Amino acid sequence: MGESNPLYSEPEPAASSETIPTPEPGLIPRKPRVRWWLAPLWATALYVSTHQAAKAAIASAFLLSNPELTSLLHKPQTMALDGQRFIQRHFLSYGVYIPLEDIVIRGMTSVEPTIVPLMEQSCGEGQAYVWVPLRFQLPVVGEKVLEWCLVKA
Repeated sequence: MGESNPLYSEPEPAASSETIPTPEPGLIPRKPRVRWWLAPLWATALYVSTHQAAKAAIASAFLLSNPELTSLLHKPQTMALDGQRFIQRHFLSYGVYIPLEDIVIRGMTSVEPTIVPLMEQSCGEGQAYVWVPLRFQLPVVGEKVLEWCLVKA
């Protein structure tokens, strides 16, 4: 009688009001399973929404650390158009288009007395100012563009 038989096991004690049945360890509850199924969709939506803005931010970071631009801005014989085209080419290499009108270089333009004080008020003091467009694709609203003032000191 002391032997245990797997076919005829002893009855378990009745469940009291204090014990809560726990699910089996291998099963995933239904709600998280649905969320994991939607994760690739959310990741794709996030990528599509922020891809253009991320490219502009990365191009801006590499522009600030570009020694070629720094040497170009410190040369006295550099024309404003050369500096503007250099900055525009840099952003185009990352797939971001910035018009030449959105690039202001201090000390090299004929319109400096009117534009530079406004740029200093809005962006701060620097040698080159670039209005960088940060484009976001939003599902319901459409495209939203935020302008960011990049200052190269």
